[in-house]
Amino acid sequence: MLLVGLLRGVRLIGVLSEEHEKDVVDEFFQLFKTPWEFYEPGRPYEVVLSSKHDTPALDSKLLIVYGANRKRVDSTHATMPQPAGKGLLIERGASEIPIYGGCTAFAGKGEALLQATGRSKRVALRLRGERGDIVRVGFDLFGEVGHLLTRGQPPENALVPTLDLHIAILRDWILDAGIPVIEIPSIPRGYSFAACLTHDVDFAGIRRHCFDHTMWGFVYRVCRDVVKSVTHEKTSRTRVFLNCKALLSLPLVYLGVCRDFWLCFDEYARIEGASKSTFFMVPFKRCPGDNVGVAHAKWRATKYDVMDIREKVQELASNGFEIGVHGIDAWHNGIKAKQELKRIAQFTSQKELGVRSHWLCFGKDSARTLDEAGFAYDSTFGYNQTVGYRAGTTQVFRPLGSRVMLELPLHLQDSALLSPSMCTSMEDDAWHSCTDLFEATAKYGGVLTILWHLRSLAPERNWKDFYLRILQELKSRGVWFTTAGRVVDWFRRRRSVSFERVDFSDAGLQLILKTGESVPIPGFLLRVHLPANTGGKPRPEQREHVDVPWDGAREINVDLATRDNPSPSSRLSCFHS
Repeated sequence: MLLVGLLRGVRLIGVLSEEHEKDVVDEFFQLFKTPWEFYEPGRPYEVVLSSKHDTPALDSKLLIVYGANRKRVDSTHATMPQPAGKGLLIERGASEIPIYGGCTAFAGKGEALLQATGRSKRVALRLRGERGDIVRVGFDLFGEVGHLLTRGQPPENALVPTLDLHIAILRDWILDAGIPVIEIPSIPRGYSFAACLTHDVDFAGIRRHCFDHTMWGFVYRVCRDVVKSVTHEKTSRTRVFLNCKALLSLPLVYLGVCRDFWLCFDEYARIEGASKSTFFMVPFKRCPGDNVGVAHAKWRATKYDVMDIREKVQELASNGFEIGVHGIDAWHNGIKAKQELKRIAQFTSQKELGVRSHWLCFGKDSARTLDEAGFAYDSTFGYNQTVGYRAGTTQVFRPLGSRVMLELPLHLQDSALLSPSMCTSMEDDAWHSCTDLFEATAKYGGVLTILWHLRSLAPERNWKDFYLRILQELKSRGVWFTTAGRVVDWFRRRRSVSFERVDFSDAGLQLILKTGESVPIPGFLLRVHLPANTGGKPRPEQREHVDVPWDGAREINVDLATRDNPSPSSRLSCFHS
């Protein structure tokens, strides 16, 4: 199969955008890690993306014009745009993709590429121009990306990886135009995807909670489960037995005779083994924090802080576990953010620290505040009430407003997934949600971030078996288990890579890459997507691609002529470093 044409010295993607969109454009192409640049007049491009009103006639094989407002191209090609409203769902195969900004539908000629769900309205068309294909899209891609990376998705759309789907759509349109795509996928080499196990330490044992709302809440929930079991509701008898046993032992726990069953550090270390996790520790006790703005905000204060369990913290750190900051006021107060970071840093030798805000508090200025305080990453952007993709992506990203700090999105939280009195049918539903996340992350790459609170292995939650089931399933899928800090570092190094030159020919591909960091372990892949060589267009899942391990060499030659039965050595040779 021959590649279409010869792309020697041609920039593959040029982007025409408004000035205020440039940060979003740059972040979009950090996630879709493919050769691109802001459009420069006079330079040749295979693909041009434009959000401008007056996009000029361009000599490119594919021009994609985004926007809900009328564009000059609409008059030229008589697409007859008609407002379709906000909050639409659009169809892409079996997927439905939410659109959060305004959207326009098109009448007139053109091949329909996307349609509004349940309607005959076409929101993306392919037109045939004199120089090449024109795709007219009735929504603002960069506005959608900006919305996802700042406000995020509502819970009802949580299980849709919306941003990743936008990337997939763009890739498909480029391939449909007969243009190959080269990218560095967000897949650690040798693995299917990354999995990050994290634990928020809200309670360092129940012994610290005597005759307070925490203790009485525990007693109430145990007694409630006993009543449900007596009334023949589908409550696990094993769970009820373990809870009753823990309740009866509570006086001896307070006396120091029995083990504190809410102290599960050693249990996590045992069941996770080499799959090291991250523990987020509270910096200051008896501090509910400011600006929380929810009912019972005073309950946010904890009765422990990192000083109280410093020996355990140091033991965890010395055994390869990561320690992070479970922030109280860091999310909104720069001075307190620095204090909280400094407090936790005293007990670990880590050069960089990450943060997750207690109760997942996060505001519009949080990214800037945490970045200026010196945090390497935040892992707050997720849901308290459900599981899924608040930012619409499986990838680590740089939140708008941050210069250096990256966001490790939170995808799966135990208390959002499970109920304290979970019955068998509810457990089946919860597992179905988990498998949806597993499948999406396997498809798009990236990282699945899991939060399992410290006490969730113990009574009254007793979610150990479910957690073990998750770990076993992920192991069977060949994931890379790693700490939050290490997976963020992997993405940071991927972000430092840039394409200096991409030369496609019928024989293969020559690349010159530049990176500001050394290649991590596990390393990166170079993925070459190839357009179809037949008249019919294969479905996206049937398209051909070639994966090449990349060891950091500056100049690379990929032999595409022998890819029917390729080996890494036949596909890749390095000219020099």
